Amino acid sequence: MTPEQRQVLAELVKAGDIEQAREICKAMGSERLDLSGADLNGADLECMNLSGADLSGADLSGADLDSADLTGANLTGANLTGAKFRDADLSGSIIVCCNLTDSYFRGATFSRAMVYGVDVSTVYVRWSALQYAELRSVRGLDRLVDYEPAEPWKWLRARIVEMVKHNDVAEMFDFVLKGDREIRQALAEPGDCTSAAEVCRCLGLPGLYLQGADLSGADLRYLDLSSANLIGANLSWSNLHGADLTGADLTEATLTGANLTDVVGLKVTP
Repeated sequence: MTPEQRQVLAELVKAGDIEQAREICKAMGSERLDLSGADLNGADLECMNLSGADLSGADLSGADLDSADLTGANLTGANLTGAKFRDADLSGSIIVCCNLTDSYFRGATFSRAMVYGVDVSTVYVRWSALQYAELRSVRGLDRLVDYEPAEPWKWLRARIVEMVKHNDVAEMFDFVLKGDREIRQALAEPGDCTSAAEVCRCLGLPGLYLQGADLSGADLRYLDLSSANLIGANLSWSNLHGADLTGADLTEATLTGANLTDVVGLKVTP
């Protein structure tokens, strides 16, 4: 697709005709909305569905992307100077080598996003939100409003909470394998890992590290939570049917309304 054709798509998007733009891309053999290198400076894209869009190299400076769906979008090399992403969903997006000067991400979601090679020193974003992203070579983290030095394994907890909620062993294992060199070296026999808990044990932890995690309403049936650190965790209304809690530390954990039927290793007082 030529730059001129992509700019035509950009004009359609700016006019609110995003579905037509997607149909054109499909007709040209692309399943993704291709806006790479497009000029979207100052565009009103509020609440727009840009999931999976290729916005690499695009100029989004001053654009309004409040409440936009950017799940899985590729923003590599994009100019996001002064752009607004209030309550936007950036889950699974690729934010690599972008210009984020004076951009605004209040309430934005970064679950499983890849954030590499950027400077956030002038960005309005909370450290607590970025913890759920994969961060590499990110500068200016110490200037974020709620920044705190990472406690041991806090980064690991932040990445696995969502995986644990769905008992997604494959994704947990994949995350560890794609981690930093030190993480890979810490894995003894990765082929023997059959649960997220075992992955943590390979990292030198006795079990899942979920201290203070919000697992309210989570489906944790038959999950291996043996020796897990669940200090202060919120497990209210979660489904723990058949879960193994042998040796787990539940100090100050909240279990209001939780289903504890057939739980292993937990003494339940009637």
